[in-house]
Amino acid sequence: MKDLIKYLCMKVVIIGALNWGLIGAFNFNLVEYLTKKINLKGSDKYIYIIVGLCALKVLLNRDMRLPFLGKTVFPCFSLTNTYPSNFTHITNIKVQPNSKVVYWAALEDNNQKYDNPWQAYGDYDNYGITVSDNNGNAQLRYKFPTQYKVPIKGLLHPHVHYRVCVNKGMMSPIYTINLK
Repeated sequence: MKDLIKYLCMKVVIIGALNWGLIGAFNFNLVEYLTKKINLKGSDKYIYIIVGLCALKVLLNRDMRLPFLGKTVFPCFSLTNTYPSNFTHITNIKVQPNSKVVYWAALEDNNQKYDNPWQAYGDYDNYGITVSDNNGNAQLRYKFPTQYKVPIKGLLHPHVHYRVCVNKGMMSPIYTINLK
């Protein structure tokens, strides 16, 4: 249902943009034309509100602003299980049964707050790959991560990111687990 709403909102925004293109290029307003033709006087206001709400939904969508966080293609068969040998924490997650999970976190917490994610993740040594069991339970083993700063949001508290291999060549969007 969520994907359907996202899809419909994208279509509504595109149609709205095309309408603005018609207004700019030909001084022709498709919305006004159709509401008069179908005899729905006054409904154009509601159509504009719907277009605006859909545009807001699209704008606020994390994967629209940061597309690299969305679904991606990757040959999951090439991934082999691994985790940091000196891990300090385990987080259990529930995913699709028998799925590979790739996860990563910032460097181990040593009471240092980094000014950006590039410093905080270093060489991405705090990562792992695991496979969920027949019930979809997976264990993420990692060193407890540090905090770091990002523009606009400021200080991000410790968290772990992960993606799930959902079929042979497709990975899920990035999921984040905030740690306490």
